[in-house]
Amino acid sequence: MRNQRLDWGIAVLLCLLLTGLYGLTANGYIDSADGEVIYLVTESLVEWGSFAVDTLEPGVPLALIPGRDGLQYAVTGPVQSLLAAPLYLMGRWAATLFPAVFEPFFTRLFVAFLNGFVTAATAAVLYLFGVDLGYRRRSALVTALVFGLCTVAWPYARTFFSESLHAFWLVLAVWAVNRYRLGQQVGWAVLTGIALALGFATKYVMAVAGLAFFCYGVLLWLQQAHARRGKWFWRTALGVGLPFLLLLGLLMVFNYTRFGSIFETGYTRADTRGPVTDWGATAKPLLSWYGYFLSSGKGFFFFSPPAFLALWGWRALYCRHKLESLLVFGIALAYPLFYSFVTHRWFGGVNWGPRYIVCVTPFMLLPLGAWLERQDLRRWLSITALLLFGALGAVVQVSNLLVNYNAYVFSDVAFEQQIYIPEKSPLLAQWRLWSEYRAGWQAFDHALRVSGGDFYLLESGFYPTEAVEQAPYGRWMGAVGEFRIYAHSSRTPLVFSITYSRPKSATPTAVAWRGLQWTYEDHDCVSDLQLLAESAQETQWREKVTLPTGGAARWPGVLHLDAPADVPGDARELSVFVSNVTLLQDGVLLPYREARLPRPLPLSTEQGWSWPALFWFYDPAVPRPLDLWLWYVWTSGVPLPAARAFIIGLLLFWLALILVGIIGFSRIGLCMFHSRRRGNREC
Repeated sequence: MRNQRLDWGIAVLLCLLLTGLYGLTANGYIDSADGEVIYLVTESLVEWGSFAVDTLEPGVPLALIPGRDGLQYAVTGPVQSLLAAPLYLMGRWAATLFPAVFEPFFTRLFVAFLNGFVTAATAAVLYLFGVDLGYRRRSALVTALVFGLCTVAWPYARTFFSESLHAFWLVLAVWAVNRYRLGQQVGWAVLTGIALALGFATKYVMAVAGLAFFCYGVLLWLQQAHARRGKWFWRTALGVGLPFLLLLGLLMVFNYTRFGSIFETGYTRADTRGPVTDWGATAKPLLSWYGYFLSSGKGFFFFSPPAFLALWGWRALYCRHKLESLLVFGIALAYPLFYSFVTHRWFGGVNWGPRYIVCVTPFMLLPLGAWLERQDLRRWLSITALLLFGALGAVVQVSNLLVNYNAYVFSDVAFEQQIYIPEKSPLLAQWRLWSEYRAGWQAFDHALRVSGGDFYLLESGFYPTEAVEQAPYGRWMGAVGEFRIYAHSSRTPLVFSITYSRPKSATPTAVAWRGLQWTYEDHDCVSDLQLLAESAQETQWREKVTLPTGGAARWPGVLHLDAPADVPGDARELSVFVSNVTLLQDGVLLPYREARLPRPLPLSTEQGWSWPALFWFYDPAVPRPLDLWLWYVWTSGVPLPAARAFIIGLLLFWLALILVGIIGFSRIGLCMFHSRRRGNREC
């Protein structure tokens, strides 16, 4: 008889181990419009107690539609936003250690950890399901670990897409209904109904799996003795149906409150080229299936190589558990079949691998345990194949830890070429980009970054020095120029002065020139404009401004200069010729540095978050050696002492979870070893 307490202990340790690993390797940001919408709902719930949200800024393409009250509502299900609320609160608390402008950065950082917890829990439930199917513990554990570390489950644990949570509810429902079959306990039927309903409220496409569960229920009913069928039917229908209908009723009330109809989720009105409205006769299912499973840029078996081995375990699983294998196979088949009829976006948009069928990954991997226990395979062959495909899968997933996949997806390589041409596959591009990013990171002046001294540098918008005697200036500015100032204007005011000349031909009269337009951290500044000299060819000016202090200040700050670009006879876009710049703090001249430093997160006090901030994390101009949260905290612009303490504290937390898992598994491993020596074949 199996020791169920030991199985639960292994599941908990597996969950802790993977949670620590996912937290350690998380990127700590939201890199998709869909994820941003879910986050905005969480923010609105916590801050204002409402599901209505505001857009990031006008014109940003988010899946929001107006409700019956005129406010904007997300088309996504509410469950993920609700589950993320505690992490949002943790992020808001952590943000109190830093300047207020960074609060949206830290709330997103903590919210982005959610899928790591969810995927670890999915692996734990997958292990328990494998044990219930009769797998030996080591086979079930290997299957769960391969799922967690060698498939797309790992990269998606680093995103805020709803696919990971959707997969969890699916696995939980399948495990619970199998437990109900084994023990006939109504509690497991209730859990099945809850999981199905929460999955539907997470991602409405959960309905696609409904047919597989219905058919499984009919087959279970037919297996019952004729005299017990009626009783079994009502017990099962009430156990599964009542919690499902109750939660579904709440979802309908939620829909009616927002849109005035219990059946309106928002999807049918949100995107005229989305998955719902793109169902039609012009779809090419065979091409979609090829893309889902075999294409070099989206193929499931390329992004999750161990699933190829699992194919050889389907027959063994069917021979051992016919009904359960049919249920698992039905779910694995339903999603790619459904999405193959989506005419325009079967591939799931710009993302890593086949996003829309990520939820079937645990089911595609489940037969791996049956394959490992096949008696007709030599042991050395199965171990060698597992190590080979497992290592290949791990390499594929690790490439996602090095560079965010969006850096290549949004490159100038045509998206269809990325999908179908092997040499242009993202799987290869990740490693090429990592080499470039690593070289870019090494080129930064890190010693200057951590020196803690005050200085400033040219950010953008200036042409190379043309008058050597005036270096580092003597250079033309384009229509827009920016300085990055590494000094705390919140302590004492900064006085910025710039001397420049402007051709007479660009301005008919000296009176017409009203000076540069100044902005410091989105705050308009008024300068003191002074005419220094005038000749037949040009006018020379000096402008001086005191940069605002207090709430507008952060480190480093960006000073933005704007001027009309109009120099006749020059093909370049030029505005003024800068001859000198000075920056004073308490009367002391701050030094200018000709250095290459990481570009800080573009935040401002006027607007907590913006579309440019969303793209900053995978901007090729901001190379990083790893796509991990600690690098983004370090380069975001927060004060370095506080950043160092935060990084160390969070690292210790994730490492502690990993250590607890390793120690626990080592102790259980010893017990299992001695158990096997005594002839216990369950291990």
